[in-house]
Amino acid sequence: PAEEEEAAAAARSHDVPLSEGARSGDAAALSDSLQEYLRAASRGEAEAPPELFPASEWLQVFACATPERRFSMISQTYANLRVLLHRNFADFASLGHSTSDDLSTKDRAHLKARAVHEATGLAAIAESTMVYVEATAQKPASERVFVESDESCIEALIGRARPVSEEGREVVFVTETAFVSDELALHGYGELRMPVAFAAQEHATIAQTSAHNALFVKVSEALGLEFVGNAAFDEFYEMQVQERHGTRRKKTAGQTLLKERLLREATVLDADILKVSSFVNHMVDVEMMEACGEELAERLEKQQPTKVLTVEATGLLPAMFVAKALSLPCVFARKQRQISISDSYQTSYKSTVASTPQDLYV
Repeated sequence: PAEEEEAAAAARSHDVPLSEGARSGDAAALSDSLQEYLRAASRGEAEAPPELFPASEWLQVFACATPERRFSMISQTYANLRVLLHRNFADFASLGHSTSDDLSTKDRAHLKARAVHEATGLAAIAESTMVYVEATAQKPASERVFVESDESCIEALIGRARPVSEEGREVVFVTETAFVSDELALHGYGELRMPVAFAAQEHATIAQTSAHNALFVKVSEALGLEFVGNAAFDEFYEMQVQERHGTRRKKTAGQTLLKERLLREATVLDADILKVSSFVNHMVDVEMMEACGEELAERLEKQQPTKVLTVEATGLLPAMFVAKALSLPCVFARKQRQISISDSYQTSYKSTVASTPQDLYV
């Protein structure tokens, strides 16, 4: 139809390419809640969005197609632009899982956003996540798993790859976000690489957060929306703008100093243990430790932490410098229950340098 072709052309003009044959109507059919909304709208029973300012506090009203947990998080963020995320259609079924499918992660996010926009008449935000295990000299890349609503497929993929993967092989998490309105088609991108030995389903959240942060900045700039939140949000916004334009300075002094000291002074005790008593444990290089803390803080700040947690006693120094750089409190787990504390969380772990399990209390 002419209207669909026009929408596809508009999307392509805003750098959001669509695969041939992809249609928002196909995507709409994969959401039971969106289909129910369309039926309610045809009967005149769909919930109407609030009127915009000055009739309400909201300057814009959007709809979404994201997991419910993500919807809750971004709702709070967009509220600082006085944007209400009115409805969420979280139950989109798969748009195709096979690696031969020509729909990219960007296509999937855009199709969902366009389907929601056309159904509701509201500007719409959507996301799509893809996970795969990268190729190495010995192994080809794994199949690409597309995650729509159920993330359990990530653990299944990692579980299959871990026993047959050499050390250093990475799991790649990619998320694309899309914003579609009558005039705009924007997207955001987030990626995380994690060694397969440590990768877990939860790491997808990092790529998802990065993609939504990037989209948030583009949407606010394109619509001329300004923060009405506190100073912390202003700093966050400025950080995202710097990252987008490549002007944000990357801290690397910590890893450089640590590498030099490791090569010069560390002793290999066995395959899993390095002796670093002259600059980390018994005697501490404070300048190096502070540089490491600042670099770790820069890597962690995207996750918007609220506290820095570590274990006494060796972990205290780097954790304090991380907390200082992030302006956050530092919490440390004790190895013995304190008489003055009646309520605490408890867990156990086995250190690589201790022969017996150790209890921890927070």
